[in-house]
Amino acid sequence: MNQRTPSSGVFQNILCPVDFSDCAAAGLHYAAAVARCQNARLTVLHADRFSAPPYFTHSQVTQLAEQAKQWRAGAKGSLEQFIRTAVGAEP
Repeated sequence: MNQRTPSSGVFQNILCPVDFSDCAAAGLHYAAAVARCQNARLTVLHADRFSAPPYFTHSQVTQLAEQAKQWRAGAKGSLEQFIRTAVGAEP
């Protein structure tokens, strides 16, 4: 039985930023291996800043904000799939 005990390793938390590239997948694979060895918590982060151009009208910004909500939902699914592919485990 594989039980997690409080971390006694060097790392307790590992943050792995990703951009969905092959290099990020390799980095995530190794970050997951280190997290398992250290019994550490692994947090995977993808951030993408997007702001409306200054010439957008208020209604265009509102419409863009609604679209961004949909994009975030899709990005979450993409991130979960990326983690499963790179690490071979559920996020």
